[in-house]
Amino acid sequence: MEILTPESILLGKIIGVTMVVGGLSMVLKKAQWLKITKDIAEKPTILYSAALVEFIIGLTIVLIHPIWIPCWPTIITVLGWLMMVGSALYLLLPHKSITSFLKTFMKPSLIIAKGIVLILIGAYMSIMAFGEITFLEKEEVLMDKETAMELITENRWIWTETVYSDEETFIPNYPEEFVLTFNEDGSMGSLTDCNSMGGNFEIDEEKNIGFSEFFSTKMYCEGSQESDYMTMLQDSENFTFENGNLILKSDKAGSKMIFSPKS
Repeated sequence: MEILTPESILLGKIIGVTMVVGGLSMVLKKAQWLKITKDIAEKPTILYSAALVEFIIGLTIVLIHPIWIPCWPTIITVLGWLMMVGSALYLLLPHKSITSFLKTFMKPSLIIAKGIVLILIGAYMSIMAFGEITFLEKEEVLMDKETAMELITENRWIWTETVYSDEETFIPNYPEEFVLTFNEDGSMGSLTDCNSMGGNFEIDEEKNIGFSEFFSTKMYCEGSQESDYMTMLQDSENFTFENGNLILKSDKAGSKMIFSPKS
């Protein structure tokens, strides 16, 4: 099951419900929507005002929700692009061309058809959004060993920093090169700024974690932070999730290795 961001779920709920209500309105009040379409086509002030608002909404969705995954939130991204591009055309094309285009939709059957499409898409998005749980909700509500394994294995993790109890911070020079992967069979692997490595890991219901049987390639790289990274991993004793990030903790070293999910 996909674990989705709070933004995807919130937008899915807002857009889904709005599409259902708007679609029902088109089906039940087609005469009024025909008049609205006619007014938009014939009155430039209304057309450009509506197009500008739609462009701002579409651009906002595109910027805060650049998600392309094989799952329903991609519909949100597509709708954002359609709104942004469509409204931009309304703002830039000659008014006569826009009027001619809008007049093709001034038919009761097309208004009803559009309403039905909105209802179907909106209902699907609403059902999916209201039925989903976010990464953080899943962590808080369902954190047993099975769920912990699911959360830790479904992403690849980029090491962003290590914070010590005395507030000293160790930041890798090239975070994107330190990519940690956990597999469901208990094996793990990692890329570093020099070698690649692997080994085994084990977790339990208390969020304890242990690593064993490390191995790696043997290249030498000047200025590499690989040895620091491997020492921190080996010192890790337990883990948690904070704001979607994986935290590997060491009480002995007084450290927290922070990993963000790799997009």
